[in-house]
Amino acid sequence: MIRTGVVADAGELARVFVDAWRTGYRGVVPDAIIDTLDIDDWTVGFEKRLRESSWTTIVWQTGASVAGFARFGADPDRPAPGAGYLASLYVDPTHSGRGIGSALLDSVVQLLTEAGRDDIELWVFTANSRARELYERSGFRPTGRTALDPEWGAERVHYRLAPLRANCGRLDE
Repeated sequence: MIRTGVVADAGELARVFVDAWRTGYRGVVPDAIIDTLDIDDWTVGFEKRLRESSWTTIVWQTGASVAGFARFGADPDRPAPGAGYLASLYVDPTHSGRGIGSALLDSVVQLLTEAGRDDIELWVFTANSRARELYERSGFRPTGRTALDPEWGAERVHYRLAPLRANCGRLDE
């Protein structure tokens, strides 16, 4: 079940985030960074994000725990009214391969589009082939832009989902 995240979810978001990084990001970002990830520190960070952020967080609830989450909203680098941004999408490694990431991504695209933000961008680590495949299956395409992420010490690539209105032909064709 997908629902909106609340401050009480911060500990679960931190657990999913840290577990996802510990199992899926070795070889993507330096191990020294992964080894310093602390669930308590990330819980505090997620509490702050959930309280203060203008972005929305959605979670995939499975029983009493969070199996995945995504954060999204207005694109901080593009003030255009239709610009949306996917800031993060993580799935608990024990729930990987069950379609949770796809369902969360579909919900993000739907919610952003309903909010008038159908020109959606994201950044993903270049070496994160699994995430890149997910985004490409959902219609996102690399724009050719790359950058070294200064916080994580890894190269990332920029993706964009072109606005639906740009992909539509004329109705009278």
